[in-house]
Amino acid sequence: MLPLSPVRVVTFGGDILTVPAIYVKYLSDKENLKEYFTDVLVPYLNGLGLASASKVLITGTSPKLIQLLAVAELGKSTIDLALDDPKLKKSLLDNDHGWFVENWPKISIAFDITTLSADVITSLAKRGDEVAEVLADSGKKEASEHVRKVSEEARKITGEALQVNRKLELVTKEAKRLINEASKEVNIVKSDLIHLASITEGEVQGLEYALKTEESLVRKMYDRTLSKDIEILGLENAISKTSLRMNDVMRFTITFNPNKYVDGYFEVLNTLKSKGYKKIEGVSYNAWFQGDGSYRGLNTTFETPSGQQFEFQFHTDETFKLKKSDNHELYEIARAADTPEAEKLLAQEQMKKSYETISLPRNIEKMSNE
Repeated sequence: MLPLSPVRVVTFGGDILTVPAIYVKYLSDKENLKEYFTDVLVPYLNGLGLASASKVLITGTSPKLIQLLAVAELGKSTIDLALDDPKLKKSLLDNDHGWFVENWPKISIAFDITTLSADVITSLAKRGDEVAEVLADSGKKEASEHVRKVSEEARKITGEALQVNRKLELVTKEAKRLINEASKEVNIVKSDLIHLASITEGEVQGLEYALKTEESLVRKMYDRTLSKDIEILGLENAISKTSLRMNDVMRFTITFNPNKYVDGYFEVLNTLKSKGYKKIEGVSYNAWFQGDGSYRGLNTTFETPSGQQFEFQFHTDETFKLKKSDNHELYEIARAADTPEAEKLLAQEQMKKSYETISLPRNIEKMSNE
């Protein structure tokens, strides 16, 4: 196996990371491997998405950051030896490269990756080749070549980071706008639905979560603004396209007893229409008749009289309980991008099995076209 061969590592917290093989050897020499994974590496790789760009590079650059550190690790001994030369160190300082002398230990030791700032990586990208020239002029040709390789990796990171940061900036701005627009009507819709529930023997659930959080919306919009759309439409238009699909910035759920579910749904539907609301056709997910059986319920999109869209889910008491508690962890496993396919299939099968025991709503066949 080569030093940079990808290795999948399952952490103590259940996260799955792909790291260069050289990291496995390095980390195996650490006395407290569990503490390193759970307290340092995992939070760093998983928590950068909304971190300050002035401190760290955000999550899209993490694989390249690992690559940079692995390359640095390969050249560590050669460069360490070169920096032990007092004349070379003085030459670097005289040429305004004290930043490299000061930060090389952080760059070359994987355990310190959480202290590696964007400023250091930017300096490597912009001025690393200058350091390599000083090393070469001092006769440290092998060390010079390693520094050039590290600088090249740094340039890959900074180039991608600029794109990622710009995308995050624009997505965040649009998410704030969507939440602001939805917040103007959320209390009106809440009031209407609470009244509807009281006259249809239903119950509106999770009203405290009626508005999607900014963090959640940014993550969703960021992930769903696809590279192919950016290439064809440009970044701003691609984000606008994603924005039009965000029907759940405001979202509600109503539950019914299985015997009342179908009648309750049609009562709610007709009453909302009489108030000027509109059900958006062709976008509902009717999991009573669609899907693989790993979810049950009806997910619809409605529009307020003024045009604000919101997601409205219809559940029985049982399907809501399964969704929010029993199956929640399985759902997260099934939807995670880094979950192995076999684990996804197993989670889906377990969810499917859990729904086999629920009571079907009376007259559910009347909702087959909803």
